[in-house]
Amino acid sequence: MDSTRHEPQNSSAWKPLYEAALVETDLHKLQGRIDEAQQAILDRAEELPNQPVDEEHQALRNAMAVLQALRHMAPITLGGPETRTADSSRSADLLGNGS
Repeated sequence: MDSTRHEPQNSSAWKPLYEAALVETDLHKLQGRIDEAQQAILDRAEELPNQPVDEEHQALRNAMAVLQALRHMAPITLGGPETRTADSSRSADLLGNGS
């Protein structure tokens, strides 16, 4: 029997969405890309067991921080008001990056 740890099939589904947000050059599409990536990250965080921070938890936190910074910079570029996601408290709870 194979003793290799098998991750759920969608364990890295957030990565392509995250990368797409990072390279999106159309500012009108950027917010949607960020939303999709953040949702996928939060979904993955919910799948992980509550355990001490490991490499994957840290990668999720780092990705979320980058997306939040990108989200805050985009409205400035577009000349609009700063936007916040409804999932900000969920993000803090799941990823432990709250105040």
